[in-house]
Amino acid sequence: MLKDSNAILSIFSGRISDIGLDAAEIFSEIAKYVHENSNCKVLWASCRMSYDYVLAQKCNADIITMSPSLAKKMVLFKKSSLEYSKDTVKGFFNDAKSSGFVF
Repeated sequence: MLKDSNAILSIFSGRISDIGLDAAEIFSEIAKYVHENSNCKVLWASCRMSYDYVLAQKCNADIITMSPSLAKKMVLFKKSSLEYSKDTVKGFFNDAKSSGFVF
């Protein structure tokens, strides 16, 4: 019986978000039920953004799968919004300069 197993239940949260539903809310409800009624683990799957890591933690996910490209972006969590905004503007400016764009 699933209730007595140590199965991992994959919840494709990114796909839930893709159809306009609140994946965090739905995942939280599933995780609560699974944790209260079984030995199973819940897995937050189908990440679309690095912030899914934060959401998965808040929703009591036991496991999260994330592409390396999204995981690498998590270093940005240490930056302030002002610092990141400045970096973005500098990047746009440098791209415009290297393209030969003239004001």
